[in-house]
Amino acid sequence: MAQAGNSVTQEVLRGWPRLATSFLGVSLGVTAIFFYTQGVFFRPLQAEFGWSRSEISLASTAFALALACASPLCGLAVDRFGVRTVACSSIVGLAACFWGLSAMQGQLEVAVTLFVATALLGVGTSAVTYVRLVASWFVRVRGLAIGLTMVGTGVAATIAPAFVATYVDHYGWRAAYGILALIALAPLPFVLVWGQDRIRSGNADHSVPGVGFAQAARMPRFWMMGLTFAFAGCAIAGLIPHLPPMMQDSGAAPARVGEAMGAMGLAIIAGRVLTGLALDRIFAPLIAAAVLIAAASGCVGLALLGADFGIVGAALIGLAMGSEIDLAGYMSARYFGLKAHGAIFGLQYGLFSLGGACGPIAAGLLYDRFGDYRIALFGAAGVLLVGIPLVLALGRYPPETRPSST
Repeated sequence: MAQAGNSVTQEVLRGWPRLATSFLGVSLGVTAIFFYTQGVFFRPLQAEFGWSRSEISLASTAFALALACASPLCGLAVDRFGVRTVACSSIVGLAACFWGLSAMQGQLEVAVTLFVATALLGVGTSAVTYVRLVASWFVRVRGLAIGLTMVGTGVAATIAPAFVATYVDHYGWRAAYGILALIALAPLPFVLVWGQDRIRSGNADHSVPGVGFAQAARMPRFWMMGLTFAFAGCAIAGLIPHLPPMMQDSGAAPARVGEAMGAMGLAIIAGRVLTGLALDRIFAPLIAAAVLIAAASGCVGLALLGADFGIVGAALIGLAMGSEIDLAGYMSARYFGLKAHGAIFGLQYGLFSLGGACGPIAAGLLYDRFGDYRIALFGAAGVLLVGIPLVLALGRYPPETRPSST
């Protein structure tokens, strides 16, 4: 026991600068300060250029689809060139895209192109890169390290929209995009110093534990995991944009809606930490099944009880949103090793993002067809429950070769 405790202590002492770097990188990456602030720009862009909400949403959908497609390619690049090279290049690319957005002149096709470019150039600032960094430095507390890294998105979701909204009110939307370009550069010096992952697979390094991407892609459990996370992305991420109008349709006051969204944000952060702690102690598929059941229960409760269940339902959905990427990153490492972790996790992350891109559209279409969200909610619950047998059928972890402590 004492030896295990000393090993954990040594791992934390060695790895904490990389953990801090990963937390900062995720907090100021494309899936945080870009994704969670775009709603703030809707009204200013509509007022200046006359774009409709659906036209602006088209750019956001294009971003989500591009991110889903770019994530596996980012993972391949991380495996080939390492975290530091990919992250530094992508940090500069993300900042350049923010600067480009600040200079838009009203052509919608330019906005869509810039949103797509943000996904393609900024994908290296996402979890695909930084989860690889902490996974290579932590073994005994890998789950907790991944969870703490991903807390960054919850922090960004809590702080960034209010900060950007205030900045837009005082200085205008162009200046707000400009300040985001500067903020996006903040992780660069930290990544330069502490961004080297311990395991560089390359094509010739056969000492790295795990299987290659091509071998993993021939395994049924690879696609069972992918389907589970795609279903979860569709159901969970697909419902989040619809929660405020859903509660308002059920008669909730604006303050009640705000309380529910605040509960969801806190649940996302709690889900990151609690899942990380649990992953180092409990079999990951059991955690995943519990999370899917909780999210499905939230959907059913919202369908049956409406606004009366709003805060609890939003919290359960937020808890699941805060758990899924942690689970994907950890399970990719445990089932397939670190040899091609970037590409494997990149595809799992991409499938989750693809589901998240399609989910809001599906929920909106079901609302337009049936006049309320109940069918969408029951459908989301059904999709989540389908993932339970898939994830439980993954089986035991294969033996894991731990990296040396040097």
